[in-house]
Amino acid sequence: MTYEELAGMLDCTVAVAQERARVEQLDRKISRDGQKRAKLNASLVAVFIARIKTMDLDIDHAVEELRHVHGLLEQADRPRRPCIMAWLAQGGLAFVLDVAGGTASQAPLCSKSLVRHRGV
Repeated sequence: MTYEELAGMLDCTVAVAQERARVEQLDRKISRDGQKRAKLNASLVAVFIARIKTMDLDIDHAVEELRHVHGLLEQADRPRRPCIMAWLAQGGLAFVLDVAGGTASQAPLCSKSLVRHRGV
């Protein structure tokens, strides 16, 4: 693990991660890519695994929140569906007398739309 990765895992600076690697006498070497890396001991492997599990829980929590929002959006959409279904069953659009203007206009057959359209 690079010192930068180790610092991220331990929530510390790179200098502190390098010092910890030295104090814990971790095997250190320069990799083929030129990065200095430290081999984790058993206690640091346990920290690494705990971090991975935490990340999985965070992802699971985010997925659950998205599902909850999706359910809320579906609930908000449900009241409109019966109105649309009734509107389609009755032929779509019908001519309705506009009470305010005294003229004929097209409006959906849904009662909420008629009330809003007539200005009542």
